[in-house]
Amino acid sequence: MSTLGRQRGRLVLVAIAVLVAFGTTACLDTPGSTDQIVEMSTTESNGWTVRYFENRAYPCSISGYQTFVVATKVGSDDQTVAPLWVYMHGGGVGHFNAQSQAQRPSFMDQEGSAQLSAKLQTGLVQRLAAQPGESYRLMSVSYCSHDLYAGTNTTDLNNPDPARTTNGQLATNAAIRFVTQNYPTNDFFLHGGSAGSAGTFHNAWALQRQGLTPAGIVADSGVINFDFELVQQQIGSECARGQEEGELIMARWDSEVADPANQPHLLVSSGRLTVPIMQVWSLADKNPCGAEPTPCPTASGATVQMNAADCQHELLRSAIEDQGPSGRSTNLRLCVDDTKLPEACDKHVATNIDGVSTVGPPDYNGAIIDWVNERRADDTD
Repeated sequence: MSTLGRQRGRLVLVAIAVLVAFGTTACLDTPGSTDQIVEMSTTESNGWTVRYFENRAYPCSISGYQTFVVATKVGSDDQTVAPLWVYMHGGGVGHFNAQSQAQRPSFMDQEGSAQLSAKLQTGLVQRLAAQPGESYRLMSVSYCSHDLYAGTNTTDLNNPDPARTTNGQLATNAAIRFVTQNYPTNDFFLHGGSAGSAGTFHNAWALQRQGLTPAGIVADSGVINFDFELVQQQIGSECARGQEEGELIMARWDSEVADPANQPHLLVSSGRLTVPIMQVWSLADKNPCGAEPTPCPTASGATVQMNAADCQHELLRSAIEDQGPSGRSTNLRLCVDDTKLPEACDKHVATNIDGVSTVGPPDYNGAIIDWVNERRADDTD
């Protein structure tokens, strides 16, 4: 057996250990609780009314509770049927080490209204909100379990406060459920960047299983791909996670998310996830090590040399491509520059700016909006 084959086997064993040893008190079929959601404030800013909510059923990893904001245009009727745009921001993934010290703790405390509202004032979201004749409701959810939006009251290994579980999936589910129950909503979309992008897939899958199916996913610059992470370890990439770190991170997820059989490309290829997907990435995105040459495992079983950023997205790209011309999902491979850095095509989360791509459609945010409008028309054909 090859080294990579042995590592893949070990990954499956690690996932089984996560399933057995840590577990959850809920699962992806369990709707998030809305009973303890409290409105904390209402403000007006830049033509929008922003309502800030706290869900006291779900604590953050260190302090406070999961929160979310809902923004509607000033003067619009809260009881008018409208589409909903849900943004899931990034920020890496956290965990507690064996000494109970928080690693990357920047998103483990309660997020305030201004912090969440700022996520709605960039790139694609602003373009979408400015469409003539449209009246989207905008929503931004917190990430204070720092768990890839994957916890379902999951034991937070090594957390010094054992009462604080990870609950990113349940809190996101509850926020969406609350808004769709209290504001008349037709279509709703999940839009994620980085860790939020990776989180869109299992959250959409959970919502689909619960009968509250999103009209689409815009997933920008993040997807779970265990084979890619194993290859990065194997070649000694500076972007590779260590084995111990990876296991501690996975232990904070719902057991179904941690199961390699439920990676996004397998959910798509098996037909278990039917929500249309717009997968977006820049071909030398710096976060997964950009243009670093990577021997990439492909769906055919062959290994093909490609950029690290392309490799991260390859298995899902292939699964989407295999759906053929009748499929409603699509890949959007871009070359967008981060102007703060010298490398080309290295932008992480391209949809956060209204930039120009030299690969694919130059006005990529406009192309995404066209796809979104097509998905909104799907149920009226």
